[in-house]
Amino acid sequence: MAEPSLSLQKLVADRLIADAELMALVGDPANIVDTGVRPERDLTVILGDGQTVYTGVIARAYLNLHVFVKEPGMKLAKEITGAIVDCVPHDAQIEHCYLDVDVSDISINDTRFMHDDTFSHAVVNVAAIMRAD
Repeated sequence: MAEPSLSLQKLVADRLIADAELMALVGDPANIVDTGVRPERDLTVILGDGQTVYTGVIARAYLNLHVFVKEPGMKLAKEITGAIVDCVPHDAQIEHCYLDVDVSDISINDTRFMHDDTFSHAVVNVAAIMRAD
């Protein structure tokens, strides 16, 4: 079985890049990245922070998305976060195989907003129930 949080990360990244509303706000798919450092760009959606809790053949995978926008307020960061929430199904009992992991349920747990020096910063927490295919 692939590491479930990595499978969730790839599934979410594909959905983000395929979403026209989100891409109209983000601009370039290259602004959606897997990195652990604060961005040097003016707008970045960061994927990568994850966790997996194993419970037999079922695993709960968690993924944190970080949205950084160089702006004086929080408007664009909140618009991007809203588009992310809209394009990731929440509490939708889905059966979807991604890599070698079946995704049974995916949801947005919460969002948080903060201002970090010159950047607005949002965190979107995604959770999924997965099992080996």
